[in-house]
Amino acid sequence: MDPATFPLPSSLPEDLDKSLAPLPQIVDTPESAEMIKDALEYLMVKKNDKTSVYLHNFSRFDGLFILKSLFNMQGVKSTPIVKGGRVIQLKVGFKKRAIKSKSGLLYDCSLTFYDSLLLIPASLNKLAIAFN
Repeated sequence: MDPATFPLPSSLPEDLDKSLAPLPQIVDTPESAEMIKDALEYLMVKKNDKTSVYLHNFSRFDGLFILKSLFNMQGVKSTPIVKGGRVIQLKVGFKKRAIKSKSGLLYDCSLTFYDSLLLIPASLNKLAIAFN
């Protein structure tokens, strides 16, 4: 499989730093997209409702793949918070049962993704050394 650049969906927030894409040498294949979708579906279960998920460098790397995958999933509502061109938080609402209200469809479960690099600005290698 040839490396490809990461195409951002057109429905991302206006203030997202589009200079982050294309990212060089990122493999964007059907297999990698399926792997991310499987990981998200594994997390999106009732027992994980209101869980916080921390990914290191989420705002500049992992988050882009996750956003792309979420835009292609049915029954999921993604709400990114963008600051300085980076996704600093991504709230993902998903339904395990449909609840209709006057304001539309309600999502009865949620996950919130954060970038641990924004909280602890060090490489994973340096963190591993610091914490033995």
